[in-house]
Amino acid sequence: MTADVAIVQRIHRKIWETTIYRPDPIGEDIWGSFSWEGGKVAGDCEEWAERAASALLGAGIAPKDVALALCHTEGDYGYNHAICLVNAEGLGLMNCGDSFDEGGPRPIRTTGYSFSRMMRLSEPGVWRVVPTGWPYKVEG
Repeated sequence: MTADVAIVQRIHRKIWETTIYRPDPIGEDIWGSFSWEGGKVAGDCEEWAERAASALLGAGIAPKDVALALCHTEGDYGYNHAICLVNAEGLGLMNCGDSFDEGGPRPIRTTGYSFSRMMRLSEPGVWRVVPTGWPYKVEG
């Protein structure tokens, strides 16, 4: 079963309320590098994505319906951003806890991002190249 949109919205809002964006030092890309500031978690896009993925799993969303993705926020190829994706009922893949998208979550086709690689949480460590023209709905 896919994720209920209300759960995705609640988690996205919670991440925005409890997390501060703090980029990694220039020239470094460190995953899992949380710090604390004023009672909130601070980190860059990877930490936001990891927190959202963890919260979605904690809410009972199946690992096959949650992924971490690398994307480019300006529509170019390659990547400059990491986000959490969730397969939401009736809408397909949506971003969740996206540190660049306070107004989200939204279906990924409306983010303007181009996607490079993604890893479903049901396949840890397996990063797949996202094909050109990638469909925005996950089947099965």
